[in-house]
Amino acid sequence: MLIAGGMQLFFSDFQALGAQSVLAGMDFDGDGLHEILFSIDETLAPGGPDPGKLGVYLYEKGPGDGGGFQHVWHFVTPEPGNSLPGMFYGDIDGDSLQEIYFGVAPASGSNDDTWGTYIFEQNAAGVFPDAPTLLFQYGLTYADNFRPAGYALADVDGDGKVELCTVDRGTRKLSIDALTGTDLDEFATFTNEFLDTENLGGGSVYNVDVVDFDMDGNHEVWVNTWDNFSMAVFEAQGTDTYALSVDLNSMFSDGDPASFRRNGFAFYDADGDGDDDAWFPMTNGKLYYLNNTLNDTLVLADNQTTNGGVEDGTTGWGFWPDPMVMMAVVATGDTITDGAGANTDSTFTAFEGTSALKIMGLSSGGATWKIMRFYFTPLIMR
Repeated sequence: MLIAGGMQLFFSDFQALGAQSVLAGMDFDGDGLHEILFSIDETLAPGGPDPGKLGVYLYEKGPGDGGGFQHVWHFVTPEPGNSLPGMFYGDIDGDSLQEIYFGVAPASGSNDDTWGTYIFEQNAAGVFPDAPTLLFQYGLTYADNFRPAGYALADVDGDGKVELCTVDRGTRKLSIDALTGTDLDEFATFTNEFLDTENLGGGSVYNVDVVDFDMDGNHEVWVNTWDNFSMAVFEAQGTDTYALSVDLNSMFSDGDPASFRRNGFAFYDADGDGDDDAWFPMTNGKLYYLNNTLNDTLVLADNQTTNGGVEDGTTGWGFWPDPMVMMAVVATGDTITDGAGANTDSTFTAFEGTSALKIMGLSSGGATWKIMRFYFTPLIMR
């Protein structure tokens, strides 16, 4: 196990261990060994204290094939806080030194002075400090109940400075902030460029991402609210200026889905047509796909989106490719056959839910589609 060797040494601050978020594949120190960054939230563990201690841990792959993973760095909050911390990394001041962002929510009477976003910047040797480089509290107090649950870092407004976008699951806010100066250090301050308090109602907010989905040269900030798959899209209007562009409320009620991710959505040019499409894995066990039909002459509002909904909730959402090639949706009770129809005596039963995505591959002979795999059970793409 990843933590087995260091349980007593590195996790002794906790009464219980609840895992919360994980990021992997980084190489912060440039030594060619990849790292894993994860958080510990003892409130999430069965019987764990509330409020509870929170921690962020960095492990690195050991040398060789059997090197396992080795502890590199960690931080544990000095006082118990609320649960579900945000976690991210980036380089906000562009000095090629990475920062780790760790969001600690306030718990009244427990961490009144130590809540906020903890920022740790590595030194020139690639080492992260034991104490935070900066604790950012957004110009608020614990009484405002701002719970930093998700982050994105990008030059959203195109002014040459990277903004920190933070979503708050406590009072459902979006805060966009930039360094007042040019350097991140213990004396740094932030300037708030935008604070939305009106458009993220309904449920908790965990996930945020930045993309230029409509390819108009102005980035958007996409925010998901846990309210039957609701999405608010804010677009940069100019330097330090942002406005709500699209408000998609309660698009799908099946299982009250919210984003299953905590670190951005999956924006990617899936069909190779030059624009980014979107994948949304949701808490109801379904993967939703938004096909971007835009080109550079259109705007976001023309992509089957209107304020208040997505044209009956289905337009623009579908399988790709359509018609499907070497794949199909199968439901419980369907007969499973190979491409030649040689075997018809088996039926499909979903392990969970009622359907799955069947993807077929060539047999060793190379002439018939016989090898089948079933993915994302249950899976509905819309």
